Amino acid sequence: MNKDNGKREINNSVDHPEQNDFGTTGEGIEILQKALADEKNRSNDYLNQLKYLQADMENLQKRTKKELDITVQRANENLISKLLVILDDMELALKSSLEDENCRQLKSGFQLILDKMQHILEKEGLVRIDAVGKQFDPTHHEAVDQTLRDDKPDGLIMEEIKSGYAFKGKLLRSSLVTISRNPREVQDKDYNKSTSNQKG
Repeated sequence: MNKDNGKREINNSVDHPEQNDFGTTGEGIEILQKALADEKNRSNDYLNQLKYLQADMENLQKRTKKELDITVQRANENLISKLLVILDDMELALKSSLEDENCRQLKSGFQLILDKMQHILEKEGLVRIDAVGKQFDPTHHEAVDQTLRDDKPDGLIMEEIKSGYAFKGKLLRSSLVTISRNPREVQDKDYNKSTSNQKG
């Protein structure tokens, strides 16, 4: 291409501004508007994809945290279940030391250790299940013995043999208990059952 041809092309576009690489000016604007619309759509698609990825990432983080919390709680349950054996032994030692007057210092030492340990475990979420004086509840108590008592209602817990515990609302161990059996109430229940069966 010589210098004259180059000048002619420049002069041609200057002399006819309505013509360019996109054709006439109107056609060029339409092509540019379409290209701009395509780019906007593409950028909106990228933005939506980014939002979905961000939501997926947040959901993954929440799910991972929840799974980690569950794992930690299970580990704590396992540890506390193992520590319950120590609590049982200490309570047993404390009970036996009450029978011997010479063991006062031993008793107070055991009591101090037991109180501290129970306080620590309670702060972590361990709850001792109430038993003595309560009505027997099979979801929290396990009856290992019965005693006949006319003066007590049927199913009243008379003695706790081994304490039951719940950890953060979940039962770890049922209380092992002795319950009362009131012969009159048992007889009345049996009589009521038999009469209702005869009617039905």
